[in-house]
Amino acid sequence: MYNINKLLDTVLVSGGGGDIGVAIGRILQELNISNVIGCDVKREHAGECVFDFFSQAPLAR
Repeated sequence: MYNINKLLDTVLVSGGGGDIGVAIGRILQELNISNVIGCDVKREHAGECVFDFFSQAPLAR
């Protein structure tokens, strides 16, 4: 299997509060990526516990 860990240091997952974003965050954590960052337009959901750093992003207008 190809080892992606050697190529990636930091990954940003947008929509990190949704179920797909949380699942992607968990997969990246299992792959031992150094920094897994999540962002979403809302706060206070399960996504904040999955990522190393979580930020609230502004709405696209």
